[in-house]
Amino acid sequence: MKRNMLTAKQVAAASVGEYRDGAGLHLLVTSASKTWTQRYSVAGKRTGITIGKYPAMSLSEARIAGEKVRETVSKGIPAKIALNETGSVTFADAIQLWLPAYSSKVEAKTKDDAVRRLNLHATDIMFMAVSMIKPLHIVSAMDKLVTKGQFETITKVTDNIKQVMEHVRIMGLIEYNPAIGLKAVFPQHQVKSFAALPASELPRLFAAMHTGTMTKQTRDLMVFQILSGLRCAEVVAAKWTGIDGDVITIEAEFMKGKRFKKEDHDVFLSPTAKEILERQPKKSAFIFPFRGDPTRHANSETITKWLRENGFKGELVAHGFRSMFSTWANGQKQEDGVTRLYAKEIIELCISHKQSNVQTIYDRNEYAAERKQVMEGWSRFVKSCWIKSLADTGI
Repeated sequence: MKRNMLTAKQVAAASVGEYRDGAGLHLLVTSASKTWTQRYSVAGKRTGITIGKYPAMSLSEARIAGEKVRETVSKGIPAKIALNETGSVTFADAIQLWLPAYSSKVEAKTKDDAVRRLNLHATDIMFMAVSMIKPLHIVSAMDKLVTKGQFETITKVTDNIKQVMEHVRIMGLIEYNPAIGLKAVFPQHQVKSFAALPASELPRLFAAMHTGTMTKQTRDLMVFQILSGLRCAEVVAAKWTGIDGDVITIEAEFMKGKRFKKEDHDVFLSPTAKEILERQPKKSAFIFPFRGDPTRHANSETITKWLRENGFKGELVAHGFRSMFSTWANGQKQEDGVTRLYAKEIIELCISHKQSNVQTIYDRNEYAAERKQVMEGWSRFVKSCWIKSLADTGI
């Protein structure tokens, strides 16, 4: 490809029109200005970028800038990054390089949370060249969070920084990832389980439901969540089309897990659970629709909010029903009082926990008899607690 076709005198004297210098560098002249553009190809598609205006950018400077754009694009990096003020790829640029791949693996909310955390807490390194960032820079950037004792946030932010830096390392922009090994520098936060009560406390919960203020849908939603072992976001996403006989299927998109590894989950319905579903009005695709907008499902925080406002703050959240169910099921014994009644692996399948030692395809035929036995046993216990609560409250 022929290069350096223009001279400084030709550029100065150029009238309206477009002039080629070679290697994709062009001078576009209008009646108002003279603009340098660099053209290049991405995935076989020809495109271009404005790199400066004459005379602020001379012919020699335009050639240098154009060469930098071509080199940048050849590495798979967006052309605009070649034109930033630092003259190199900054951490802010690196985030943009990382996001497409990250977004393809996680839900939109997870991606948005990661970006928000980085924008809030990685400001000290945001406009540093990635090649200049050292472990100490990242540690120093976390000082404010350390002072506040927000170690869980530190773990999440530094993990995202590590992912971003690893992405640009693989692209060949840095030699090593400075965020690796930082976990050892900071105190680790203590993971707290969701607040949960033992199953023996169900009569007290049901009594509060009988005597407190609660809509019929909220009551049915709560009891169905208890019976099903589903997570909050999963139970509100239940649809009428998911019901097939004694089984309800929750679609993969509403299940917890990595974006492309999630699967549909089947729940075996006890007679009591079926009764609850059958009495819901069919005014929406969702069994438990959002009040006033049938196109949306109910708020997944509804149950936790009710618990917080009705005497269970700090004791129980909606997610705690899963712990309640699991603890009860794991504690059931056969007549000898020693042997487990339900296999642990089956209990884990019931609450959609994947296990490495079993084939965990969430098909209604996978361990169907065993899973159905667990859910029906749990339903009988829950119903007995409901009856006891009615007796205790005199209703």
